Amino acid sequence: MRADISWRTSSWGEAARGFNRVLGTRYLNRAPLGEEERNQVMQMTVSYALANDQAGLDDVRRRYRNLVAETPDKDAFDVVTSNPDRSSVNFRQIATRIAQVDTLDAFIKRYRKDLKESGVGAIN
Repeated sequence: MRADISWRTSSWGEAARGFNRVLGTRYLNRAPLGEEERNQVMQMTVSYALANDQAGLDDVRRRYRNLVAETPDKDAFDVVTSNPDRSSVNFRQIATRIAQVDTLDAFIKRYRKDLKESGVGAIN
């Protein structure tokens, strides 16, 4: 997935656009976000913020705020989309931490899934 590659290489503008394409019109569906969708929304949001794309952030906030409001990511989403001073060290630290947590979380989930599918977990 191009969005994931752009995310891992810190190509923030490309990552944001990639996650936007992956999610498509998901914001029109009022069903709760699944875990993977939630991660993609947060990665897209952080990517727009780190790319200093205010129009993209405004759009993400408008489209996804109600869906994210029902998730554990609500506060982080609000912080990143609330038009903070993106040049501040504090903001960049918060955004970078969110990026690192999402990346680690996704890795662990993929790793567990691969172990389960390979039957390695059945040894214990």
